[in-house]
Amino acid sequence: MERPGRTLAAASVLLAALGAASCLGSYQVPLANGAGCTVTMGSKREVVRAACGSPTSYGMTPMMWQRKGCSIVACSAPGDIYGKLLIRYDCNGAVDGVETMPVSGFVEGAQ
Repeated sequence: MERPGRTLAAASVLLAALGAASCLGSYQVPLANGAGCTVTMGSKREVVRAACGSPTSYGMTPMMWQRKGCSIVACSAPGDIYGKLLIRYDCNGAVDGVETMPVSGFVEGAQ
């Protein structure tokens, strides 16, 4: 029989690993041609487009808040759509996350 303490410790290690993976953020993006590409948090838009090709659509998050040192800045941040996935960029043009469309607050077609 498994000891409760050992099970709890194993679960804690698993949750910590999952948290680190979501922080590091490497995403597989399926492409229309059946292939896929890997998108990593912090990658610049040019790097994503070089790896994944042209997006099927694009748009803008009109008001995005981002911490920059000791202050908070606001910007309109771009996003690229590949199939049903939105690759969101931050105020510096780096990947901020990947989400399934539709995404609240994202305006498709805006630039």
